[in-house]
Amino acid sequence: MSQQKTKSPFEIKLFDYDEEVVVEQVPKEKIPTTAVEFYNDFGPFIHSKTGLAVPRPTAYQIQEWDDPSKYKLIIKSQKVGLSSWELRHDFNLALTKCKGKDILIIAQTQYHANEHLLTLKTDIINSAKYAKYLIRDPSEFLFREQKTKVREIQIKNPDNPLRPSRIIALGASEGSVWSWKNVSHIHMSDIAANDLKDDAPLFAAAFSRLANTGGSMLIETPPRGPRGRIFEIYQQAINSSSTSQQQSTTIEGQFKVFHVTAQDAVNEGLITKEFLQEERYRLGALYAQYYESQFISVSGNLFSQALIDKIIQPLTNVRPNTEKYCAVDLGYSSSRFAIVLGEWEPKLKKIRILLAEEIQSPQYEQMIERILRYRKEYGNVQNIAVDSTSRMEFAMSLKTRLGEDNDWPRVHKQILDYKSKSWDIAKAMQVVPILFSTESKSYMSSHTRRIVEDPRGLIAIDPKFTDLIVSLRSAVFDDSGRLDKEMSAHDDILEAFMMMCTFFKFERRER
Repeated sequence: MSQQKTKSPFEIKLFDYDEEVVVEQVPKEKIPTTAVEFYNDFGPFIHSKTGLAVPRPTAYQIQEWDDPSKYKLIIKSQKVGLSSWELRHDFNLALTKCKGKDILIIAQTQYHANEHLLTLKTDIINSAKYAKYLIRDPSEFLFREQKTKVREIQIKNPDNPLRPSRIIALGASEGSVWSWKNVSHIHMSDIAANDLKDDAPLFAAAFSRLANTGGSMLIETPPRGPRGRIFEIYQQAINSSSTSQQQSTTIEGQFKVFHVTAQDAVNEGLITKEFLQEERYRLGALYAQYYESQFISVSGNLFSQALIDKIIQPLTNVRPNTEKYCAVDLGYSSSRFAIVLGEWEPKLKKIRILLAEEIQSPQYEQMIERILRYRKEYGNVQNIAVDSTSRMEFAMSLKTRLGEDNDWPRVHKQILDYKSKSWDIAKAMQVVPILFSTESKSYMSSHTRRIVEDPRGLIAIDPKFTDLIVSLRSAVFDDSGRLDKEMSAHDDILEAFMMMCTFFKFERRER
């Protein structure tokens, strides 16, 4: 006797063209909206260092979540646990206040926005109660041409299964923001780190998306220098709150401002005092911007002149079996082709510069031959870094000559995969394409300064490399900690030097 399938009371029939589609409607249940209640209902975060469940949100997380303000600006330190927290808040809104509407997550780049969305998806799937709200199977969609996307997740709407909520990941692009019509909430994460020369149109587009829906906005970001749209919003919000009890007529003036510093995270046990001491040493004048939530202007000389004097040392006794690393900065029409090659000398515990040169108006084929000649001449070259930000052909040609995979889409995918997992791409390939971004430039500047200024004397540069020494003495950084190329002499050889330094990883203790 055949058994008939019992129809679920939560299933409804839809019709996609001539095909019948069954969509399961989630049962209505209580979804808490306050911070602590939802945290307990959803499930705890897992501490990345200890691997243990975090029993309770921090005081500043709870304060911000439960604040009823329509527009919120959080000026935060690094490493305080706000981005993942606010992603969970986005999900809560998708199930409550923003059911059936769109939520935009806007980050400094599309890559970062996609990573935020992946973090949220993983978080939802691991929730015992809320995993069922994430639409994962294409058959759960209304139309068969709809598919799951890297830049978008769909959340089941308990009130209307035909109109799911959407959370959409976007980079800092004005054009991409204009495309969305049914936006009920916007979450901007680390948006001050965007590369836009003028980010005012991006914010104008974002504000316009909320005009028809009366939606809300939250911005959580570390500060940059006293410039850009974030600083302007911050100034208007602070001035509005201090000068009048009446609500401002501008959106900017209506933002509620929160400050979260690294010390707040120390008090809550998220980070340690020892870590902050390391960062204070590494960042120097930029520490206040990264960890004390301050809009500061710290532009000036990147390296200490006195410490540059100490690293100028004659080069002697080069050994062929030491590990060597090379970096290449491609010359454009108005710049030069730069090559820097260094070694790790284990007996001296030093990085020693063996070669530093600039070539005017180079022929690329000649430069490839030159690099291959240096590789053979110096011996044991582990890696060659090549600036591939806008032109990857040189790096791919060099890979071809060395017998490495030269298919750029595959190479680029591998670079992004390794970055997302915090793996060292230099261990996977010999020729390492370097893709410059705001994040990578800031890292290279701070990492190089840490090596140059390390009290153990980790680096030695022969006085004959005058162009490199002049570039170090004249190097100027901007408010974000990046090299200001217009103000720095021999910036090409300096960028090659900084790329080479990324191959050397040091802790404060002896290597």
